[in-house]
Amino acid sequence: MGVSHLQARPLIIESGRVVVEFEVTQEMANPRGTLHGGCLTALVDVSTTMAGVALRGATGMSTNMHVNFIAPVKVGETVRMDSVITKSGKTLAYARSDLFLKEGNKPVATALHTLIYPNNNR
Repeated sequence: MGVSHLQARPLIIESGRVVVEFEVTQEMANPRGTLHGGCLTALVDVSTTMAGVALRGATGMSTNMHVNFIAPVKVGETVRMDSVITKSGKTLAYARSDLFLKEGNKPVATALHTLIYPNNNR
């Protein structure tokens, strides 16, 4: 699904929930040496999609995503992301991701992601 390409390690995969961990590398950084927002958003997309697959057995497509960037993450720091499907209906699923620094559990971002399942896979 792309998690290994983005260097995230799945820690928990269960029905409707995925927890991953990743260390921020130089390749993931912006010119300021912190995690690039687009990279973080891509990781949210993959993690919430995996949570949907774990629940519904099918991949959805994004209809909306909103990310709140709370604090910067420096190269070398490790982030833990907990993504959960909060509601799954006939064609739409709603997911939430919470991202924290592994050390100190400091929040770094939250995200809401809406996915559509056009083939009506539950």
